[in-house]
Amino acid sequence: MLLLAGSTSFFGQSSFIHGTVYDAETGEPVGNAIVLSACNDRTWVSDALGGFTINSTDQCDSLKINHPSYRTAELRYPKDGLVVLLQPDALTILSDAVVAAKAADADTRSTPASVVTLKSPILTADDQSSLSLALNSVPGVQFEQRGLGGSRRINIRSSMVRSPFAVRNFQLYLDQFSLTSPDGQVALELIDPFDLAQLTVVKGPAANSWGAGIGGALLAESKRAPGGGSAVLGSSITAGSFGFVRSTSALSVSGSQFNLRISHIHQETDGYRLQEFNKRRQLSMRLQYYASNTLDYTLWSTVYEGKWGLPGGLAADQAAEDPTSASPYAVDNFTHVHRRRFRTGITQRWTHRYFQNLTTVHINTTTKINPFGTSPFFNGYKDEAAEGFGVRNQTNINLVSRQKLDIDVRAYVQYLNEDNNLSEFDNVSGVGGAFRYENQTLSEELTAGFLTRFEISENLLVNAGITYTDRSMAGNNRSVILGEELLVDVNRNFDAWLPRIGLSYALTENHFIVAGASRAYSPPSLFELVEPLTGLLSPDLLAEVAVNYEAGAKGRIGSHLNYHLNAYLTNVSDAIRQNIDINGAEFFANQGDMTLHGVEGRLLYNRDLSENVQLSAYLNGALQRHEWLIDDEDLFIDSPYQLPGTPRATAATGADLRLKAGFFVNVHWQWSDTAPANSRNTDFISAFDVLNSKIGWDFNRILPEGWDANVFFGAQNILNEHYTSFVNFDAFGGRYFNPMPRRNYYGGIELRYQLR
Repeated sequence: MLLLAGSTSFFGQSSFIHGTVYDAETGEPVGNAIVLSACNDRTWVSDALGGFTINSTDQCDSLKINHPSYRTAELRYPKDGLVVLLQPDALTILSDAVVAAKAADADTRSTPASVVTLKSPILTADDQSSLSLALNSVPGVQFEQRGLGGSRRINIRSSMVRSPFAVRNFQLYLDQFSLTSPDGQVALELIDPFDLAQLTVVKGPAANSWGAGIGGALLAESKRAPGGGSAVLGSSITAGSFGFVRSTSALSVSGSQFNLRISHIHQETDGYRLQEFNKRRQLSMRLQYYASNTLDYTLWSTVYEGKWGLPGGLAADQAAEDPTSASPYAVDNFTHVHRRRFRTGITQRWTHRYFQNLTTVHINTTTKINPFGTSPFFNGYKDEAAEGFGVRNQTNINLVSRQKLDIDVRAYVQYLNEDNNLSEFDNVSGVGGAFRYENQTLSEELTAGFLTRFEISENLLVNAGITYTDRSMAGNNRSVILGEELLVDVNRNFDAWLPRIGLSYALTENHFIVAGASRAYSPPSLFELVEPLTGLLSPDLLAEVAVNYEAGAKGRIGSHLNYHLNAYLTNVSDAIRQNIDINGAEFFANQGDMTLHGVEGRLLYNRDLSENVQLSAYLNGALQRHEWLIDDEDLFIDSPYQLPGTPRATAATGADLRLKAGFFVNVHWQWSDTAPANSRNTDFISAFDVLNSKIGWDFNRILPEGWDANVFFGAQNILNEHYTSFVNFDAFGGRYFNPMPRRNYYGGIELRYQLR
């Protein structure tokens, strides 16, 4: 599919025609697009910034634009300059352009990293209450949540093994703005499927250029207004089982020099279980201003408020007898999280033909109220507030561009600063009681480095770079222990050099073998450092260090089938392990090492079956042998043990069928093997499979011009599987289980009006 936006001549009546190719969904330039003249087979290739130039003497009737990650487009030969918007292939594996040190998308089949980019329709294939379905379609990735849109966490190759709560051990960015605090906490709740054009998953230490974390990085891109001087107003409402209600609205306006999108999201549910309610609302704005052909600015702001219940884990017999129940203590003491966030920032992008500089500045504030606990022996009331800022500068330079040698360099530096104030009190029926401790921590993180991309001849691609990252935490603590007040200052610092190299060799035009090695580190986050009784920062907890080796094959078979098969080995030293004391309180310690072996495979099929029928499908799977090598004989007798919460095998498949008449249907299936519930591997979570489906009809063809509408209905957990997510691994008393909703349904309608 192709759209044309506002043709303008760059140089008047010259003998050349200049054009630029953009991604229709993200607005980013598309490099390496092949522009083909239909009458004489002459070809041109768009540069790193999407630009191409055609000699006007070569004019004929039409042009064809090809790119392996986009739908082929055809258009009549222009008389002057043009802007081409290419529609991405659904579910296509795309390049992580920045990790590859390329200013724009390259042919990702040759990218020597484990990267998957998710776009529509996979991001909108369910009720959109979370990113669960989309991220669980990626091999090696598990998205876990309580109920529908409640507490959430992400497991990328066992990155969550030290995260019983909160989200950490990877990096999250939205439009180049960091959504990860310098203390390691990730604001995952700020990204919603409704606002996303695409979400790129970079797995493992190969993402070390984005900062600390062994899991990798999530790189999100916001939706933009359609080009061509249009204005679009849209709204939707969805209702479903367990009191689920979700409404969205957006205003999108574009002009010759600006692109504006304002969105609002409201979502709430009573929950499948007692004390599993959640409610959230978010208002976001993105304004991009094009000051000139080479300079633009983007202003982004979001305001978020969320409140979700904490029902507590259940033992196996409790989950079997009544999966909708909750911990009695949680109900009686109204355990929940009430979080508010505000973030705003500005980006400046300056572009030259062989040079691009990107600078971002942002500020953020947050507050959190958190009455917690599962028993009279383990409980509390946390009151948290934080404010911070961040600055990032990134420069991409094309040093050499010749027929058999292309060299790109990307240099980057980022500084994050956040002041966090955490107080804890007794939990008295959901409100704060007697004072326990107060901890004020200043967290700072510096990340700097460079990546170089060498494209040698037509067969060999080499990526090499190094990152330096330094995280410091300065804590001032006041606590009351046995009636006595204690004042303690603790400073912690973690730093590391993180090299990376990747190789890709083209066996043929469409088949590549890739290999790489990289190093990553993951310092303990603030909530892992804080000792539960005193609130002090632990003086002994060390950063995890990981070394990763990876190899595989990528390519395309025919015109419609993409494949990616890779194997990896990651060795993690000084592994941080969650421990549970006799009262159920969590604390963390370095205990042994981890060895992560895995094989991941992914097939993607996209094809127009006819002029009226479009099919997209995927099939993926992962085999994972992730083990803990414990060196404490008092804890374990026989080592190694399989990591808790990570199954030995996973699989997922799905298909999306769309008719020109407006009807669409999708089906998605996910399977997970048994997984240990505790580090000793004496208790296990049963294997499960989940089947979801959604159908709808877009009836814009019968509406007046400018109007668009669709109705949709969906069913989740169609097989009525009894399964658990958000496993409380190593939980005291075997309370591992957070049962997920049984078979449930939803339906809704979406309306849009477009005025050009």
